Amino acid sequence: MPATVGDATAVRNGFHSLVFDVTMALDTLSLPVLEPLTPGRLLDVTVLALSCLYTGVSVATFMAVLQVGSGLQLRTASTGSKEEDYEKDAATIVQKCLDIYELISQAISSSRRAGGEVTSESTLSSPV
Repeated sequence: MPATVGDATAVRNGFHSLVFDVTMALDTLSLPVLEPLTPGRLLDVTVLALSCLYTGVSVATFMAVLQVGSGLQLRTASTGSKEEDYEKDAATIVQKCLDIYELISQAISSSRRAGGEVTSESTLSSPV
């Protein structure tokens, strides 16, 4: 998590590549790669889902720190466009991270192999 505006700015500059990574993860999970959902695979997808949630919260925090840090700073046409791109990337990252979490949650809920003791041991649940 960022401690300063400088930290948040440094991370924000990598948002575009993070959009690519999250999109690739979501596209991969759209393939039939989760079944059979063995305990080892369940652990892997649980880590992925929780990592995506952490990423989404982190990106939202970075943007909040930048908004508070910038105050009432005036935007020029060129910086305004750049800021809008960063905001769009941040929104895309958060949405795709939530989509990944939901996809994994649904896969666990509907899996025949993840029934019984495997599901009860999993801390992954659908968001409210």
